[in-house]
Amino acid sequence: MKRYPAILCSIWLQGLVLLLLTAIVWQFRFVRVGPNLLADDACESIVHWPGAPSDASILQAGPNGLVLIKQTLGRSVSLSKVLERIEGLRFVSVRADVAWENALAKDPNSWAQPRIVILGQDQQGRNCSPIDHGVLVARGVKRWHRINSVLELPPAMKTARIYIDAYGNDCTLRVNRLRVEAVKQRAWFVPVTVVLLGAWALLLSRVMSGMILGRAPRVRAFALACGILLGTWHFVFPQGRTLFRPFLSEFFLGEKIAPQPAPIAAPVVVAPVAPTITQSPPASPSSVPQNTQRQPRLRTLVPPPVVVPATPLPAPISTNKLPLQAAPTPVVVTTQPESRHSMILLQWLRDLDGRWNFQKYNFTHFSAFFGIGLYVFFLGGTSRLWPLPLAIALLGEIIPNALYHTWDVGDWGDVSANLFGLALAFFLVKWLRARWSALRRRRLKVADPSHPPAASGDA
Repeated sequence: MKRYPAILCSIWLQGLVLLLLTAIVWQFRFVRVGPNLLADDACESIVHWPGAPSDASILQAGPNGLVLIKQTLGRSVSLSKVLERIEGLRFVSVRADVAWENALAKDPNSWAQPRIVILGQDQQGRNCSPIDHGVLVARGVKRWHRINSVLELPPAMKTARIYIDAYGNDCTLRVNRLRVEAVKQRAWFVPVTVVLLGAWALLLSRVMSGMILGRAPRVRAFALACGILLGTWHFVFPQGRTLFRPFLSEFFLGEKIAPQPAPIAAPVVVAPVAPTITQSPPASPSSVPQNTQRQPRLRTLVPPPVVVPATPLPAPISTNKLPLQAAPTPVVVTTQPESRHSMILLQWLRDLDGRWNFQKYNFTHFSAFFGIGLYVFFLGGTSRLWPLPLAIALLGEIIPNALYHTWDVGDWGDVSANLFGLALAFFLVKWLRARWSALRRRRLKVADPSHPPAASGDA
């Protein structure tokens, strides 16, 4: 009896350590591979946003950042900027300080709200955006705070554009210190994640092995742990998303990478060309006149030849021409990014979720948790494991809505569908086991030699 609390404390301690390690690995998942894709003062002047309205009543820019104002029945405000040099990038990090007031949508499920999104196109100019592209969707009132999201870009995406929109009925959106940076997963992230998942599976199997009835409890406990981890991965965290949020205010991306300086053209120097002095050859004796060929050989003093000092060349003339205007250096990724992954399976699951309806009722959540319940209760052989699928059913709505701020009226229906699917699986397995036990008791009773069969009426 004294040993059981010690084992329980050890399990709780191991769980807390694994939870802390998981959070740390997630916070350090990404690292910068390039500088800011926008100007550092992009929120301080509207010159960085082509086509921005010049009406100060709906758009303002200054040291405190951008201010977008949407008045009731007034004009919506939308700013956009092309993101250069995204070829080959798999992940893009968006970071900003934001605040908003009176953010009201036209209806509870409308996308037309104050927001920051990244949209794109493929080679043919068709829409090709990340499946989850809403970096920010503002609702209600919130003071200044930091947001950070990492988006995974689809393989066919060729051009990308960031939008800052003030949509809805009435709102004021403030944005400052906006940065869009190329990032990639750290080299150790995948192997460390595999090790963490293995540790979680061993811990869960240790917890469940004492509850499982029947043969090979440890093998079945490990299989159950893997199934629960798969359900937690898909429904709770990190889910099948292309938008990743940190647990804290932002990911730890390492040191900022400065952009490459623009090359400075050297001034043009024009040097004068020195004149060429042509020296005539000495006269030959035949060319000398006859009267001067014979001269008396007198000893005369001939003055020394006069040496004319050389005239120095003039100094090089430096023109005052301005240096050539160098084109701005494009943003270049400094390290090799990751290759993009196909999203066909993820898109298929999203489409299946949208089509699996009966009239107005979506059966995706019900069928998923009905299957989870059958897997856990059949393989475990006992109903005492109900807290594990119940935790997935509840946390599958709580954790994503806390990270992505997407709670709406429809989530209550999702929670109800999750619980109803588990409850139906629980009672179905319980009824089937009761029927199987009754059938076995009848068979054993018939096969027991101490209970001879009843005498026939013809005897």
